[in-house]
Amino acid sequence: MCVVPIAFVSDHVETLGEIGHEARHDAQQLGIIQFEMSAGLNDSPRFIQALGQIVRDAIGKEVCSVLPIRSSGGKLAEPQYAAAAGLD
Repeated sequence: MCVVPIAFVSDHVETLGEIGHEARHDAQQLGIIQFEMSAGLNDSPRFIQALGQIVRDAIGKEVCSVLPIRSSGGKLAEPQYAAAAGLD
């Protein structure tokens, strides 16, 4: 059996714990001799490119820079990010 954890975009403790150990144990109890789990997509350049394309398509334009998040009062929510970006 090969498990492909499509709900996860990166390997992490939940994936490794619940699927890698608990599901493996359950499979053995059912008589499944071989149990494999594919790696997460993690930082695959092709996957990251696809995610970027999905975002660009969703907003209808290309994103050229990172904009600081503003609070409802118009102030920067995280001033240290604005300072790092030269926007303070």
